[in-house]
Amino acid sequence: MKSIAGEVAEILIKANAVTFNVERPYTYASGIISPIYTDLRLLVSYPAQRRRIIELLSDLVASKVGMQNVDVISGTASAGVPWAAWLSERLDKPMIYVRKESKQHGKEKVVEGVLKEGERVLVLEDLISTGGSSIRSVHNIRGCMGIVDNCLSIFTYGLDEANKSFSEMKVKAYSLCDFNTALETAVKMKYLTPAQAKNAREWNKNPREWRP
Repeated sequence: MKSIAGEVAEILIKANAVTFNVERPYTYASGIISPIYTDLRLLVSYPAQRRRIIELLSDLVASKVGMQNVDVISGTASAGVPWAAWLSERLDKPMIYVRKESKQHGKEKVVEGVLKEGERVLVLEDLISTGGSSIRSVHNIRGCMGIVDNCLSIFTYGLDEANKSFSEMKVKAYSLCDFNTALETAVKMKYLTPAQAKNAREWNKNPREWRP
């Protein structure tokens, strides 16, 4: 029986939302060289697949966070915003979103929408890599007197850097799918050979030093 993580990995790979290239790896804006590139924005163009993802995220909220522990759904700009909108609609919860930086005009908001003091906010990301954008969201929401204990994502690289950041912020992070499951699924689907997957797995252990 296929696991949920395996099902999501298959959806992402088929939609080219997760791609691998060990021989000619990608270069991130941070300068990190990587055998994996993730663009979950592509999923917004696939209605059936995105509905399934939202269904699974809803189940994850119920099983790991608890519906009673969520007052508001927050998306992180920009890629997390549509997912927060769809999930908040499904759960019948208010939504906010967090800008990458404060507006330079008007009220100079960084958190958009209505957030009341003491409300419990569930942060929703599409992808967690180093965890930087998620942690900024948590910091900004807490700065507006919101309570953040949990963060959800569709996909995570499972990097130690992100895990350490969430631990320091006392935030629990849950994801539908992870890097290792995507690798295993890519091998099963013949997108990668076992040798390529082994090489790519080394990147996950030390992404800043890895070379093809």
